[in-house]
Amino acid sequence: MLLVLATMLPQGLNIRPAGLLLTAPRIVLLASLPIIFTRLARKFSSRALQFCPCDAMVLAASFWMFMSICITRGIDRAIVGSGVMILELCGGYFLIRSSVNLPGGAVAVARFLVYVVAADGVISVLDVLTGHAYIQDLVDSITGYNQVWNLDYRHGFMRAPGMQEHPILLGTVCAFGGLLALALMRGVERVTLGGACTVGLLAADSSAPISGFALGCLCLGYHRLMVSFRWRWQLLVGAGGLLLAALFCVHPAPISFLIQHATSNPVDGFYRMYIWSLVGPLVLANPLFGLGFESDWAEKFGAVNTIDSFWLCSSANFGIPAALLFALVLLTACIRPVRQMGRLTEADGNLGRILGIIVFLYLYVGFTVHFWGCTWILIGIFAALRVNLGELSKLHSQTAVAKGGPMLYARTT
Repeated sequence: MLLVLATMLPQGLNIRPAGLLLTAPRIVLLASLPIIFTRLARKFSSRALQFCPCDAMVLAASFWMFMSICITRGIDRAIVGSGVMILELCGGYFLIRSSVNLPGGAVAVARFLVYVVAADGVISVLDVLTGHAYIQDLVDSITGYNQVWNLDYRHGFMRAPGMQEHPILLGTVCAFGGLLALALMRGVERVTLGGACTVGLLAADSSAPISGFALGCLCLGYHRLMVSFRWRWQLLVGAGGLLLAALFCVHPAPISFLIQHATSNPVDGFYRMYIWSLVGPLVLANPLFGLGFESDWAEKFGAVNTIDSFWLCSSANFGIPAALLFALVLLTACIRPVRQMGRLTEADGNLGRILGIIVFLYLYVGFTVHFWGCTWILIGIFAALRVNLGELSKLHSQTAVAKGGPMLYARTT
């Protein structure tokens, strides 16, 4: 929970000892490294924690990030640049893997995240009303952190960053928080917290998170309508895969079509298509290790040095294998189903389901949004929560079989 809170805190709390940028979550993770290593060693030795495919994907992605920057920019840049990203991904993932292993633990962490995101959503209203990054400027004035904010306006209002570095990050975490509130909260709590997250989502006015939140709500509605059909998710994934395959077979520019129709603002859609047309060929020319950090591609083409796509940016920084490994981290986290049985509650099952939807949204929204800061750290946190839930479900299933007991109950739920 301390890591979750630190992940959502504003930039003004950053410190720079000896020229190194230490954010709040990095400080928490560095302090937690001895705990992580001790708990992992104890749990793996006692078989309380089993090595799973997602663990391998996280380690493989981290290795490739470090190696690719070593090759393209040298070992010094790899230690400083990709090293902190590895700390955030691996540290967050294995802290959750080693610590949240009891029924109800993952739900407690997720519920706490909803409260923090809801508070961020409410605070973001001040940005819109005052016309500047209110909470960020307030924290900067207290800590002396000198950060210049590039204010962005849309539909006549300033897009709110809240406590995050950019409105896109606020919109993304509010979309995730809203979906978690719908799945885990009940009654007044669901309305209040879900409404606060929705306020932040609208204040950020970012089209990709808004469309992602709408898709997540549709998935929840689909589940309610098809709850009696056991293979509902396989049917949905299969139908989506067929439609996507048909699009790539029929349309001459399928990625451009997806990008253009995933944004509500046509200008944003065309700009993203333009960036793909510039960076895409460069990535294909350097597919294994990418272009590395601080590439001069933007100067060569006279473009803004930003890539609004997690998958394209990851491929440019670390190579296409890194982007594939990031996708596998998310996908392998959902290999094991989460069934309500034993000490696993309905809330555990709901959380496992909504985390699967959030994984899909990471894959979808990542085509038009880059994930950094809090959204990057949350990849490891969400993946680890989903892996632990699947592991607990498998453990209770094996216990039920060993006792010769309620397998009929396990199947029907």
